[in-house]
Amino acid sequence: MTEQRVPRRAHQARPPKEEGPGYDALAARIEAEVERLRAKRPALGERIGRAEHILVTHLACPRQRVIRVRVRQGRPRFLVKGSGGAVYSVDPSDWSCSCPDHHRRDATCKHAIACYVLMRASRPAPKGLRCEACGDRFPRRVMVEVRESLTYHEGDLLCTPCWIDSDAEVL
Repeated sequence: MTEQRVPRRAHQARPPKEEGPGYDALAARIEAEVERLRAKRPALGERIGRAEHILVTHLACPRQRVIRVRVRQGRPRFLVKGSGGAVYSVDPSDWSCSCPDHHRRDATCKHAIACYVLMRASRPAPKGLRCEACGDRFPRRVMVEVRESLTYHEGDLLCTPCWIDSDAEVL
């Protein structure tokens, strides 16, 4: 008898790229950046929601390559696939876009917001320790460790301005 080979299906060949700790960390940073942007720019809420859709599609379907980066003459440009199949160019120097919405309104469009969020989320985390009160990062020399507080746990780190405004005693 001859042995028959059963072809492997595409989903059995190798795990998809979007699995793993790197993907989860990027997705979490993108979510945090979107929330930060929503809080800072509430007037852009609708456009941020549309940009989220672009980012979800970019992460969920890597083969579609919704957002790409090209560098020419030392200047980066983002290329973003639009819903109708057109490809729009976003210039990160001023966050201008070649889409009709940007030219019509002369304001930030969903493509530029999606590229901005992806760029910010892709950067390495800033160095320093995170303050438990304000969330910003600071060098160790300006951080104080909480000993006793009604608001913070023992061992939490606060930056000097937050510590001055708090009820915490330090170690």
